[in-house]
Amino acid sequence: MPIQVAKDKGLKKVTAAVIDVPAALHSAQDVAPGLFRAAGIGYELSRVAPGTADMTPQMQQVVRNGSDGVLIIGNDSFCSSAMNGLRSVGFTGTISDISQCVTDATRKAVAGSVLKGM
Repeated sequence: MPIQVAKDKGLKKVTAAVIDVPAALHSAQDVAPGLFRAAGIGYELSRVAPGTADMTPQMQQVVRNGSDGVLIIGNDSFCSSAMNGLRSVGFTGTISDISQCVTDATRKAVAGSVLKGM
């Protein structure tokens, strides 16, 4: 799914912001790099510790590494922190996530237009 989103949007590089637990990391760490490379899209992995309330520093790295897309993989509180961090650093690229990210709790925790179009 994130590769198709990247192709559809014409993205050049995607960062996967992934909660740092084994179950979430397997595909993002072991499978995705080769698939993105084969699709001609740059890929970065940002592993973020569970419970990180302010992800601004990690999301600043997304801007620094030139990503124009972000894939968020984690639970709703993780995703809320990531989205708020992206907003804080002024990220204007494409954000995609897994379905567990967007819950009523996420909608309440994320202000503004970050969720628009997801």
